[in-house]
Amino acid sequence: RDSALPASSRLGVCDEAKDDKETALSLSSRVCRYRANDARNQFMSFAREHPDLLERKDLLVRDPTMLEKMLEQSISSETADGRDRIEDERLSKVAVIHIDGNGVGGIMRDLVSALKRIPRPDFEEEVRGAKDYSTATEEDAPSDAVRCFLLEINRRLKDAMQKSFLTAWLEVAFLAEKESEKEAKAHGKAKNEKRPDIGAIPVVPVILGGDDATVITDATYALPFTEKFLTAFEEETGKDALLKYLGPKSRQGIGGCAKSGSEDENAESAGENSERDSKNAESASEKQGGPMTAAAGVAIVPRKFPFHIAYDLAERLIKSAKALGKESEKECSTLSFHVLFDSTVLDPDELLRSYKSFTRRPFKVIAELDTEGRAKKRQSDASKEAAEGPHGRPALREHPAWKEMCERTALFKGLKPAGGNEEPLAFPKTRAARIRKLQSDAAREEIASSAEQAQAKKQKSDEKIDAEWQAAKGSSGELSNLLDAIGGPDLVFDLIELADLLPQSYLEELERKETGQGGTANQQNDEGQEGAVGKTDKAGKGNSDSTSGNGPAAASQEARK
Repeated sequence: RDSALPASSRLGVCDEAKDDKETALSLSSRVCRYRANDARNQFMSFAREHPDLLERKDLLVRDPTMLEKMLEQSISSETADGRDRIEDERLSKVAVIHIDGNGVGGIMRDLVSALKRIPRPDFEEEVRGAKDYSTATEEDAPSDAVRCFLLEINRRLKDAMQKSFLTAWLEVAFLAEKESEKEAKAHGKAKNEKRPDIGAIPVVPVILGGDDATVITDATYALPFTEKFLTAFEEETGKDALLKYLGPKSRQGIGGCAKSGSEDENAESAGENSERDSKNAESASEKQGGPMTAAAGVAIVPRKFPFHIAYDLAERLIKSAKALGKESEKECSTLSFHVLFDSTVLDPDELLRSYKSFTRRPFKVIAELDTEGRAKKRQSDASKEAAEGPHGRPALREHPAWKEMCERTALFKGLKPAGGNEEPLAFPKTRAARIRKLQSDAAREEIASSAEQAQAKKQKSDEKIDAEWQAAKGSSGELSNLLDAIGGPDLVFDLIELADLLPQSYLEELERKETGQGGTANQQNDEGQEGAVGKTDKAGKGNSDSTSGNGPAAASQEARK
């Protein structure tokens, strides 16, 4: 309809969409829309077979238009105080999420090298069609083996992406149900013992193919969805008999298809001293393979925002995330996000450059992290900052892990007490806003000034930011403990946005997991809500401008099962 191509007649197939039949479309548009509809239906059938999604199959949504309709049907005509609800508050902000696997392009460009990383017995067992590979030498890779290998890894990557999506979809369903229960309790409504009515799971798949995924979701669940997708993708590829040899851990090791004789020789020579024993053991561990990684960009925009701008921004966010996730010997999954409300900014690079100096994004998504180690690291960062003075914080310029940022966000919001404090204390909202404004003003001046002027202005702005930070630390001992636990002022911008985007109960559930407070999701539900109310009341006491939370709890898939 919006192309420069001539209009075409209908395809003449019985299952062509009614809207397509009634709209003037080009032939290529008709074919693409018809095939996309078929692909959506196939994926929805696949999703309905998932055991944990089976009871929620009526909540699965295949396109944004249907999502709006289903959510509108679930909204009562009046709010609790009797006013008409004009628009669905749950979709006031939406997110366009783009996820791309790391290193897949390199694999496709050099299939022979990728093939040779796989131990020959595993290859022959998993790729049954490559019959002549058993007669090949180490230097030779028959075309039949390469062809079968390509088809097999494409199929397995597709399965890994779809299963990861379903795992993250299920997580959002659980979160949305917890939110529905929370709202019902707040309004004095009876709890639905079977399942709360959420209308629809607020997630729509747009692209799921190869190593790419594009998703539209409610902004409330965008970051939890993305984190769950990335960790599920690592889990799925890490346990796959072929894909586990294509990840970064395997690329750093010795080629998988090396003959067993050379491995025996290495093992014998490695026994000469303990150091070489250790290296050999490490090499053997790498030969077992490891998960593939991925990068994600999340563009959070208003509901009526142009999709193509949000998608371009999400793609640009992936570039910075991939640059971090592909660092040699530090490969990991990564995510970055941006909240955008100004559609006049059409250049994603210019937009991201405007706040690069005061953000730590992208973040590393690492499945398991040592809580005690993170606490020691924050103390070490604070000590280095104090020793270096107010303007040189090189130790704080690294990119934190996602769980570490979640932990700091919980401290920032006053959901947990900082070390040395008996009660939770939220970071003063007005103080955070002043620091944020100083950082923004400094960045604008730096961009508009010459190099010499920019340096002088940066030094002056650093002095102002440090003065705000030190004034906050000097106001009370409890607040000083909180600021030490958080890290430094260059984290304030990220923490302000994460405090607004991450559901409060999601942060509380992460804390329960790390402290070993288990139980099933149902057992934790009421306890989590009561705990959230209690902690929020304590955090708000004597600090009326603390940041508030909004949202459901996240529970592990194992707990739900």
